[in-house]
Amino acid sequence: MVIVVHTTAELTEETIETCPPSTPPRPLARLLEVPGIRSIDVHRYRARLNLAAGADQKEITWQVCELLGNEWGPTSSKRDEPTQTFRVSYEGPRLVAESLRMAGSQPILRALFGVSGVAEVILEPRQVRVRVGRLFSWAEVEDDVRRALKRAASSSVSRGARSRGASPGGGGTGRVARRT
Repeated sequence: MVIVVHTTAELTEETIETCPPSTPPRPLARLLEVPGIRSIDVHRYRARLNLAAGADQKEITWQVCELLGNEWGPTSSKRDEPTQTFRVSYEGPRLVAESLRMAGSQPILRALFGVSGVAEVILEPRQVRVRVGRLFSWAEVEDDVRRALKRAASSSVSRGARSRGASPGGGGTGRVARRT
């Protein structure tokens, strides 16, 4: 059994961190003290709480909401936004990334992971599909995604397709959603 927690705060720059052995960021570290949570898989904008066999999922969910609600604010039931597709000048192999690290040196992928809210990118010939984190809306991030794609296109042309360094997205607003 698992509980999935979504947030607008960037939790990791890695593709996935498993805790333990890694240490989860604050306030997720406190969740490892909750009886019945055996580990946490941390992604950019979500954490998957892996429960021990026989754990009381309802009770643990309540405790998680209490702990995180005190830190991040009340829960939200906001739904996933659909993936959006954008036309790009790219003719290489299909690439999928869920983090800046997975983006490697590919300029389009790196630019998109510089946008706060981007959770997954699928780059294919002539198009890129972008998925935002569950608590983000396209109204919040679409302009930034378009600017990032424009910068990546001009960077590729002016630098001969060398990668352009992008910094990961900043902090979030702390909204939390849970999905079981």
